[in-house]
This record gives sequence, structure tokens and C-alpha cells, in this order.
Amino acid sequence: MKFSDAELQSLTGYPIVIGHLSIGSSSDMRALGIPKHQRVLLAYPHGHGRGGWMIWPITDATPRETGFYDAAVGTVGLVFDSLSQATIDELVDFEGQRLLRGGADAGALIHRQPSGPSYTAVYRGRIRIHGYQLDARLDTAGLQLMVSGRFVSDVTDSEPNLLGKDFSVEATIPWEILTIKGFKCSTRYWKFATAPASGAATSAPSVVPHAHKLSDLLIDEALNWPIFRGRFAYTPEAACSALRAYDKTDGKFLFVHFDDQPTQGLRFSNASSVVVYDNGFARAGAIGRSLMLSLFGRSVLEEHFARHDALSLQLAGDHLGWTQYNPYAQVSPGSIRQDIETLSFDARLGKEGLALSATGKLADFDATEVESHRKERNSKLKPLRGYAIEAMIPWALLIARGFSFAHRVRKF
Repeated sequence: MKFSDAELQSLTGYPIVIGHLSIGSSSDMRALGIPKHQRVLLAYPHGHGRGGWMIWPITDATPRETGFYDAAVGTVGLVFDSLSQATIDELVDFEGQRLLRGGADAGALIHRQPSGPSYTAVYRGRIRIHGYQLDARLDTAGLQLMVSGRFVSDVTDSEPNLLGKDFSVEATIPWEILTIKGFKCSTRYWKFATAPASGAATSAPSVVPHAHKLSDLLIDEALNWPIFRGRFAYTPEAACSALRAYDKTDGKFLFVHFDDQPTQGLRFSNASSVVVYDNGFARAGAIGRSLMLSLFGRSVLEEHFARHDALSLQLAGDHLGWTQYNPYAQVSPGSIRQDIETLSFDARLGKEGLALSATGKLADFDATEVESHRKERNSKLKPLRGYAIEAMIPWALLIARGFSFAHRVRKF
């Protein structure tokens, strides 16, 4: 598994993978204008996002300086409605299971037509999918997808009659793409790897990011969590000095958990002792502190930044979130929680990407919890008073993880 082997389409972050789309007979393929191809583009909504999973033939793909690819995409493909990355992950969890779908919402034959230098219209013809079955399984090459089904259609002058004819799709999503894209099944790489994913050589990560370069991203190879440059601090910081003693990167990196939280939650945690392996992926040490903002998450950010460049909030009261930390450096036992009392949140798009900051005051300990903690530890622990989070989410990550507003990079 090598980071540099991943092929993702520029602006969209859609995977370009080895595969093939077959519709009807060879004469039907010619009539539809589907070219000979050995790769396909997988265009799909992230997570549980709405929409469908589109399959397009790829005749050529050219790397850009950013590490993303410009792809020559065919004009005819398939869409499978209500299919998403989360659906595939759930299917893989149940080994040997197949996904069977049919009816009006199964999918359709689709066409794409460029209508400008930066926009392509996608529309459906009158050829619909009657039903299909999807198999998904993991092996040493990655995630194998196999789809087979049958069409229903109305005869038209512009399309061949595919009534009752079969179609099939085969695609292999390699492990590096599964990890970069945040598929949950990517964490099972160790079961299938023929050799350790990490090479013996490691290096320190750069603290100076390249906002648009795919290879500059830091992705934890075992957890598939992205690691960001920034800071995670408490006031007084001296109360958690034990945590800093174990962090060789001096608190300059953190995780931002966009995808493994409820849609209304946004969680941060420290990424300590970050190193980069010679395969391009990263690894971080144990987590000793985390902070949860409960009122909004990825879905809110996507909706807001589809039309706006900045978001600022000043809030006080209950249910804003919480922080949990271990003043003794271990992840557990010994961690203790404090609720957030005030929140000053700022997020704004710029040349480098999406800059996030969150600062505020923390409430006192819960009396029952701290009393138990002090007895167990014979501790005189005092509550922290404040927190400060800063993180830069680079454009390359917004594109790779399929944020719906990532195309706005062209404005900046």
C-alpha cells in the first residue's frame, strides 16, 4: 500500500480504479458510444449522503502537479440510486452478504454532456435498471465490487432498446484509496496485507502544509483518520504537562473527526508523536485529550460553506459540548471530563483551505465524578479553565474526503 499509488479525480476526489462497465452486447456498447476501457470512475456521495453511485468508463488519466488526476471520462454510464460509501461499508461488515435492489429507484442509464469549461450536465435517459445485485468483498488488492443486473426501457430513436438486457460492473478499489477516502473497512488492511503496510523508515512531518497537494496530507494508516497541523491547548496548560512529555511533535498536530461522529457533532483530539512512513502514510501515538462540539458537524459545515465563506458563533450555556483528558498521560484509566461553558467558534475558507478555531471557558468538574477520581488517584486535581483549538483543513483533504463545497477551491 503506497499513498502515491492512489488516483483521485481533481476537484471531485472521485476514485479512478481498475474496472470495467459492460452493457448489453458489443453492438449495444458501440451504439451507446461506450469506449474500450480498463478503468472506471466511481462518483458517489460521501458517508450517508443523498444521491446515487455513478459508474463512468475512463479512457485516460493524467496526473497533475497536485497529485490529483485529470480524467478522460466517457459520456455514458450507470447510476445506482441510494447507494453510498456508507452502504458499501455496511455490506462489507457482513461477509458473504449481497445487496439486492429493484424497482423504480434501482437506477438508470445516464449521460453526461459538457456545458461549459467547468460544468458537466448529467441526465437520465429512458433506460432504467429493473434490478441488480451487488457483491463486495475484501482481499489483498483491496475492495472488489461486482454488480450485475438487467434493464427495462422504452424504445426511442436516440437509444438502443435494452429491454431485458444485462449489464455488469467490476471494480477494484485499492487499499490506499480506501484509506485516503475514509472507508471504515480500510482499517482491516492488516488482515489481508502480504507485508506490513509501514516501511521501516520514518521521518518527521513538515509543519508547513501545501494546501493543494495530495501527497502532503497526513492520514493515519491504521485508523484512516486525517491528521492536521494546528494546536490543542488548555488553560492552564501546566495542568496537562504530562501529556506534552509524551508528544515528540510538541502539540502541533491534531485529529479532526468529521466522519465517525453524528452529523451534529465535531470532535477534536490530540495527535501526538506523529511520524511519516516511507509508504506515504502517517502514524500518531496515544490520544490523551479530546474535545467535542455538540451543536454542529460536517453536514452543517457543508450546507453553510456551499454559499458562504465564513462562519462565526459566540455561544454560552448548556449542551455546547465537552472535553475529556487524562492528566496522567495514559488514555485510560484516569480520564476526567469537563463540560464546555462558552464557545467562540470561527471557520472560514481561504487560500489554504478551511481554517477552524474554537476557544472558550470550561465548567467545573462534576462533583460526583471528581470525588471518585480523587479517591482513586489520591489526587488534588483542579479543573482546567479554558481551551483553544486551531486547525487548518487543506483543500486537498476537502477534495479527497468529498466535501460538497470542495469545488469552491477555484475561487481561492
